[in-house]
Amino acid sequence: MANRIRSLALVGLLMGGFAMPASAQWYVSPLAGYDIDFEELLVGVSFRFPITSAMIADQPLSIVPSFEFYPAVENATLFLVDVDGVVTIPASGFEPYLGAGVFVRRISIDAGVVNVSDTSVGLNAGGGARFGTANVKPFVEGKLRLGDGSTFTARGGIQIMIGGGGGN
Repeated sequence: MANRIRSLALVGLLMGGFAMPASAQWYVSPLAGYDIDFEELLVGVSFRFPITSAMIADQPLSIVPSFEFYPAVENATLFLVDVDGVVTIPASGFEPYLGAGVFVRRISIDAGVVNVSDTSVGLNAGGGARFGTANVKPFVEGKLRLGDGSTFTARGGIQIMIGGGGGN
């Protein structure tokens, strides 16, 4: 429980440390994917908050926190929280992007008389592409996570604008 509180506090500090102007477009993204190394399906949600005061190569940095849950893991609960910094690469017709950040993975195993839990922290890097209009943007992406072992996930979903007006 203490690790979960520390993880949530870290996400809050990372997000609260940046000014997000009202003109920036904020997105919520239901997502689904597959973890190649765990060989498990995942579902989750992510958010995208552009920080127009933080520019990289003339593109705004976006903070992208996300939550993933692995519903089909037998006799266990597995979830992951991560926060990435993401930069869009200028292109026409779609929006490729690259990102990197930190994650916290929690697994709890209930095998009858044996109950085991583990929390690991690590780094992730990845990239993807967004498509579509300003209000709804389907996306696909891949993430490599390095920590207590490594995993690669392929994810996709739909980013839906929930606030703001201009920006990326």
